[in-house]
Amino acid sequence: MSKLVFVLGAGCSAAAGAPTMPKFIDAAEAIGRSGDLFEDDKSKFDLVFKAYDCLQSIYSKSSEIDLLNVESLFAAFEMAETIGSLRGLIEPHSVSELIPAITRMIVRTIEQSVRFPSNGRAAPVPYAPFCDWVRARIKDVSIVTFNYDLCIDWTFHLTGTKADYWLSDNPEGRGSVDVLKLHGSLNWSWCEQCALFRVVSRTLP
Repeated sequence: MSKLVFVLGAGCSAAAGAPTMPKFIDAAEAIGRSGDLFEDDKSKFDLVFKAYDCLQSIYSKSSEIDLLNVESLFAAFEMAETIGSLRGLIEPHSVSELIPAITRMIVRTIEQSVRFPSNGRAAPVPYAPFCDWVRARIKDVSIVTFNYDLCIDWTFHLTGTKADYWLSDNPEGRGSVDVLKLHGSLNWSWCEQCALFRVVSRTLP
């Protein structure tokens, strides 16, 4: 059991350009309007914001759901998928497409917002000094993060340290650091055959 657990939120990744929660929807909307998306991505963004407008008309005077919080929006889409409708405000066949659409929107928003060196051997502050500090105490430290991005993962990779996500019962072993990503990660993929998350890549593209 770790003696020290760090909990990292969006503020940690803000240093690399990732939008914090109150700014995420606005950042995604700006990217959707930028003209820099492939057509398939553009259609996903359009569906998300069409559904977002529907929910806004329902909850504009209610505190039941915080539409500026992308996690709350995701949860609302999950509920819509479960019941098979979004108050009849978008086509029934589109409801099943909401989760893949918002997932794609989150991925593209992070990819286009984060500015992190993908070459060389240096990571910017605050990642480099923090990861160096953790590596010096690797047996005693675990990291819990709500972030999807790979900033912390990439920094550890630069130093030859593996992030152990604990996606299976088999730990990475010696020289790895526990990085528990509670909301998922951009480098994970769901395997339909084994019904488990798998690590697609431990590094940035």
